Amino acid sequence: MNSNNEEEPIGYQEMVAFDVILSNYLGWDENARKDKVIMEAGVGEALSQFHACMDLTTPKLLLAVDKKKGFAKEKALLYDLHKGEKHKLEPVNFLVNDLLQPCFKLGSFDLIYCYRLFSSMKGIASQRKDIESLIASLHCLLKPNGKLLILEYHRKPRNEAQKTYLLYWNIKHRIWKRAKTGWPLLSFQELSKMLSGYDAGFIGGDFEIKVPRKEMKDYISYLRKILKPFPEEVAQEFEDDIKMLKARMEKYGMEILPYSIAIVTKE
Repeated sequence: MNSNNEEEPIGYQEMVAFDVILSNYLGWDENARKDKVIMEAGVGEALSQFHACMDLTTPKLLLAVDKKKGFAKEKALLYDLHKGEKHKLEPVNFLVNDLLQPCFKLGSFDLIYCYRLFSSMKGIASQRKDIESLIASLHCLLKPNGKLLILEYHRKPRNEAQKTYLLYWNIKHRIWKRAKTGWPLLSFQELSKMLSGYDAGFIGGDFEIKVPRKEMKDYISYLRKILKPFPEEVAQEFEDDIKMLKARMEKYGMEILPYSIAIVTKE
């Protein structure tokens, strides 16, 4: 913890939340993590705070996997940027692979971790049918008693700070996908139905995770950065939304949405 009332570093509270999940719900203390082979599936646009959490103990192997071409180079650069943070990151191996056709042997992993992966797929009509296939594929990659850990934001915002966070994600989703609608949430009912054939347990993930004030400007900068490749008229289309987001950040702050957490155990 930081002292002297110093503002928490970016991602610190998310790191604490993940540590709680690993320690309290998986029963993995620091020593237990040392021998684990772990994959984060579908890392996407940013290096997950899960990796920051793993700085508490070095696992035997930590893989970050995504099917996006050029992913490994991008993530390695991002990883280098994070090395200077107060909470160092343990070595991460970056790999490009479509996990519907995995390149790994069956029964390879102690833990496979998915952070907002399925809601992201839900937002792409052509991939919706693949979600259950992906769950089955990942399940086959687990060792006996291995765990598939799924975190999704599924609940409606319960305060103004969470509404601000959801607005950010809606804007980002519309830019990425050139979509007319906002970022889709995967409901608890949908996730439960998808996991009905597995040994799955569910946890209420009501962690209070507030985005530090100093980080909020990075959210605005990132939106403008991903708009740069688009024509000026497209960037202008989102300018009012970005101004609204900035105003809400200043008035209400930002708080991450509650999680829906599922832990699937391989028998």
